[in-house]
Amino acid sequence: MPVGIYARISEDPNDTKLGVARQVKDGRSIAKLRNWGVAGEYVDNDVSAFGAKQSRPEWERLMADLEAGRIDGIVAYDLDRFAREPLDLERAIAAYDKGGLVFATVQGDIDLSSADGLTMARVMVAFANKSSRDTSRRLKRKYLEIAHEGRFIASRRPFGWGDGGGKLDKKEAAAVRQAVTDVMAGVSIRQIAKNWNDAGYTTSMGNPWKPATVRQYLRNPRLCGYRVHQGEVLTDDAGKPVLGTWEPLLTAEAFEALISKMDSRKAAYFHPAPNGHRAGKKATQLLSNLLRCGRPECGSRMQSGGVRAYACASCHRCQIHKAQAEKAVVGAVLAAYPDLSTLTEFAPWPGESELEEVQGRIKELMQAYGTGELSKGVVFTAVSSLEARRDELLTQRAAHNRDQIAEQAKPRHLARDWDSLTVDVQRELLSSLLVAVVVAPIGKGPRKPTHERLTFVWREEAH
Repeated sequence: MPVGIYARISEDPNDTKLGVARQVKDGRSIAKLRNWGVAGEYVDNDVSAFGAKQSRPEWERLMADLEAGRIDGIVAYDLDRFAREPLDLERAIAAYDKGGLVFATVQGDIDLSSADGLTMARVMVAFANKSSRDTSRRLKRKYLEIAHEGRFIASRRPFGWGDGGGKLDKKEAAAVRQAVTDVMAGVSIRQIAKNWNDAGYTTSMGNPWKPATVRQYLRNPRLCGYRVHQGEVLTDDAGKPVLGTWEPLLTAEAFEALISKMDSRKAAYFHPAPNGHRAGKKATQLLSNLLRCGRPECGSRMQSGGVRAYACASCHRCQIHKAQAEKAVVGAVLAAYPDLSTLTEFAPWPGESELEEVQGRIKELMQAYGTGELSKGVVFTAVSSLEARRDELLTQRAAHNRDQIAEQAKPRHLARDWDSLTVDVQRELLSSLLVAVVVAPIGKGPRKPTHERLTFVWREEAH
């Protein structure tokens, strides 16, 4: 009689597999005593059986073999190793309904085809499920208390911090701060990942950095000292973020500005074309989407139409020589702004007092609801409106800080440093100084020089 041996351990953080190895050994002993052949071993290591959405690949393979008739029974160390969810047990019961199958554990055999055996199995799984739920509830409460205390729990040290995750690793922290400055200046996330890999840095798991992992890392509120619980920033009774016990790597203002910058770049990654035309392509060339078609009936953005030219993305009737256009635009910008050192004043955000007032009002209303002074209908109607205003103000503050910090992150001496800058940074600088550069159509008659076809629309705050 061929049987399958199933082994499972819920937690094995070091991946030693010692627990499941002991279960497999005991299972083979049981099979040998009963003179059963072992058709296969099915091992789910470091996998929980609790939770309807929990995935157990080897358990699924075991059940598929049982239902297909490739094995005639199951041997497990205990029933709760095999099933902790009633639905999993019921699936096994349906398979055993055809009869002739065995189910054995170290504690004894269970006849899943008899009424008594079914009752016993269902009771045992129900108790195991309750035990898991009780444990889960206690752990959730424990972790919530730890989170409110701002304590840090992790099996690996996070990048930027030393062992224990409390004190900063000076070298890695400097690399992260430089990356934040670079992002604010316009450097791409892909370039940040390359810089870190070239410098020999790895993720906390020892893997090379990829753009997606860099982006996820830079969006982690831990960077500014905020305690995250179940994917959200935890707040105290006053609605303010709970601060962790570790040394922050960034200020809250810098982190807020960084997130706003990354969000704004994502939104501007693809530029829609007007008049129902296909959306604009990803901007990768220096003047893509900054140049505008000068035909009065069009006015669409222009993109790199190949190695030699920029072309209108909509009417396709306006083109300009790529290298000549870039030389003319860069020359005009460097002539107008060889030095940006006069653009570094940091202006405070004017809405801070209103934000504090709104947050204070929300707190007062929630306290009034908690003491029974106001009904939930009154409180939550007012709170909903105040929260919408609070979120609007927070977005405005983030955008303000983003622009101010991005201004400080700009290279100071454009005429001297331009050629050493990446295309990302060059594009960012051009966009901060220019609204658009309008390209006049070639038209009939003698062809005009490239620079005479360009009309510069400067940003008022820059010009």
